[in-house]
Amino acid sequence: DEDVREAARSLARLDHVVVREDRDRRGRAPGEVAALLRAGLLAGGLPEARIETVLDEAAALRHAAALLDVHDLLVVLSDTVPETLRLVGALDADAPGATLAAGPGQ
Repeated sequence: DEDVREAARSLARLDHVVVREDRDRRGRAPGEVAALLRAGLLAGGLPEARIETVLDEAAALRHAAALLDVHDLLVVLSDTVPETLRLVGALDADAPGATLAAGPGQ
């Protein structure tokens, strides 16, 4: 639990965070990891108003992309990289004029 909170504390410097959960919750109840991440973000100093929770990865990605403004950067951490890249590709196709890029090795 502390490792999850510590990882989230390191992300508290971001402007806005949409928390979601991996498909493989490693035996944890739905929402449990999200709550740990939220606690870490708050402990790291990110204001609660700048933290949102959308547990489903596809819904979280769509929501986060909808929040983007010109020159914003969206960082996505995923346990299902091929599926996430497919989702990012679909977002790019749905947003003419927007450019979404995959990370290294894609």
